[in-house]
Amino acid sequence: MQKHFPVYRKYTNNKVFFKILSFREFEELTIGASGVSRQVIKAKIHPDRVRIQDMLSNHGGYWVESSEDEWNQVSQ
Repeated sequence: MQKHFPVYRKYTNNKVFFKILSFREFEELTIGASGVSRQVIKAKIHPDRVRIQDMLSNHGGYWVESSEDEWNQVSQ
């Protein structure tokens, strides 16, 4: 499967945003009471790689498409 990265996703509650950088790495922004936290996840184990595949295919309907503009707004 060929994919152009980054790909942007978010949870339907608009509190967690994902920037998928590759089939093995993504960034996550979480909006909380104390602000926005950023985490970089490198998929070294199988469950993390499956999570990325699920985000890309929207398996289970947990994620919706987002955009670079939305990511940039949240990350500031």
